[in-house]
Amino acid sequence: FIQFRLKLLQPGTTVSQMVFEYATRPIADKLLAENDPREAEPGQETAFSLAMEMRAVREPFRTDSGFRFLDIATSAQIIDVDSVLVDDVPVVFTQDLTDSGFRLDLWRRVFLDGSFLSLHFRARVFADATRFDVQFTDRRYSTGEPLEEVNQFAAEGDADPFTVGAELEVRLKDSQNTSIVGELVPPTAVITPNDDGINDVLSLPFSLFKLTREAPVFVEIFELSGRPVRRGLARSASGRMIRVWDGTHPSGDLVRPGVYLFRVRVDADAGQVERTGVVGVVY
Repeated sequence: FIQFRLKLLQPGTTVSQMVFEYATRPIADKLLAENDPREAEPGQETAFSLAMEMRAVREPFRTDSGFRFLDIATSAQIIDVDSVLVDDVPVVFTQDLTDSGFRLDLWRRVFLDGSFLSLHFRARVFADATRFDVQFTDRRYSTGEPLEEVNQFAAEGDADPFTVGAELEVRLKDSQNTSIVGELVPPTAVITPNDDGINDVLSLPFSLFKLTREAPVFVEIFELSGRPVRRGLARSASGRMIRVWDGTHPSGDLVRPGVYLFRVRVDADAGQVERTGVVGVVY
């Protein structure tokens, strides 16, 4: 008898697929994990640590438990993994960063009861209550049998007695006052689209926060009269974006010298949120 409970914690959340995997010999009797810190500045590079503890109450030195691979699933933007320690000893590892987290190959199998791991990495968080879900993976080889890959998720728990709490999510600091669209400050206030390689285009870097699902993002250029010049549409969830305007109409013709308005608008569940600014075009 196995019972599952699914919690939908954010509005607009949908479930498109559910997969349950079962292994006759789990990686461990208990796997605990927690992250630190539990608050981060929106969109700012933050140093995180994941503490993990394995409880494998089995016969000593049995090799049919344990793991060598770690998968961290998160919507945060991972910058780099700095170090991995097993029982306070640094270990060699390789990393594979993806858009949805990262995978680590520890180069050394961890199977002893009570093993403690600490993973140190840097990331940017754009959505409140961002999670770092930890999955352990083991590959087992048996003579005459196909390769068996066994996966087991870590439960939230007090893996590190020196930190407060036992969670795997990060909250945004001052979340109530954080706008959905972050600061919109282009690197230059004037562009000169003459193909000399200097200020030829307008770059608009910005961040989106607190979006629980993808939303329409409009990037628009207007004349001062309000007449539209260019308009782009994309769909994006929380994260970092950049859009570029090369000073042309949709036809490819250069616009006339002058001052132009730019606007980034997001149509979110809470309503429309926008940022605006001006840019000069000169030759």
